Amino acid sequence: MCCLGILQISFSAVNTTLSDNVMDITYTLVSQCLCMGLVPFLLTLWLKPCKKGESRVKNLFRDFGYRKPISKKCWWLLIPICISLYLLTSLSSRIWNLFLMIIGFDNPTFGGYLFSKPWDLPLWIFMIGVLPAVFEEFTHRGLLFDMLEDRGNEWEIVFFSALLFAGMHTNINQFGYAFVGGLVMGFVALRTGSIYFSMATHFFTNFISVMSNYASQDLGILGRISDALDGFFMTPLGIGATFVILMANLVLLYLILGAFEKYDTREKVRPKPFLPPKIFLDSYKKDGKATLKDNAFIIGSLAIGISVTLFTLLFGYFR
Repeated sequence: MCCLGILQISFSAVNTTLSDNVMDITYTLVSQCLCMGLVPFLLTLWLKPCKKGESRVKNLFRDFGYRKPISKKCWWLLIPICISLYLLTSLSSRIWNLFLMIIGFDNPTFGGYLFSKPWDLPLWIFMIGVLPAVFEEFTHRGLLFDMLEDRGNEWEIVFFSALLFAGMHTNINQFGYAFVGGLVMGFVALRTGSIYFSMATHFFTNFISVMSNYASQDLGILGRISDALDGFFMTPLGIGATFVILMANLVLLYLILGAFEKYDTREKVRPKPFLPPKIFLDSYKKDGKATLKDNAFIIGSLAIGISVTLFTLLFGYFR
């Protein structure tokens, strides 16, 4: 989060003649590869204990969930969970933005990504689909899960990782659906025992988002369909349909996650109470209980993400 904050300030302070598209591409590359990739990777290699003679890198990827799922049957549920997650995040985004509008938040319009050249579509699929699926999952469903796993309560692990995932976006517009998406991807990673599933669902959601943005700029049939759907969901009937579809989708998600759990033959651990009076976010400590000092990175990240998100809310409310 510190790295992301410094990056955002740097990009805001620098005067440049580069186009918005080039600036967006540059920011995405640096934020994903450096802030979500290299920095957490090197910090983890430095802080994570390792037995003498073992490979730190190999242990890191193993502990972060880079392994086969608990059952081959899980692969049959990958497409339904991808579709369900996209619908959930899309619909929750509409509801979240409606809530912000009701409380008086001045929601700035996002012009989207420009698709003026033939290579723009594959470029943005890579930038928005591939990079976040690799690096954001490495940080939030890999590193954070490994740090929090001995909490003993999967709800607590998923809750904190989703909260940090939403805070990482540092934008009140994205906070709501990012938190919802983080919850789902967290449970998918836990129930399958593999980070590859959360990576796949993350990519699919962002891929459809890019394609939807592309369709909105298309002057043909795709553009007309996109405009018609946007117009419909802004009507009272469309808002009602949003809630109905959302509820049906939640039932579908419950059934899919339940199926994942049936395939899990691992020994069940009795969960510890969720959110005890004194919360410790367990970090890498060789012996003894992690203290506030030991958890400076994760607590600081949460504080920065939430603070910046609240600032964007207040800025949009009072401007």
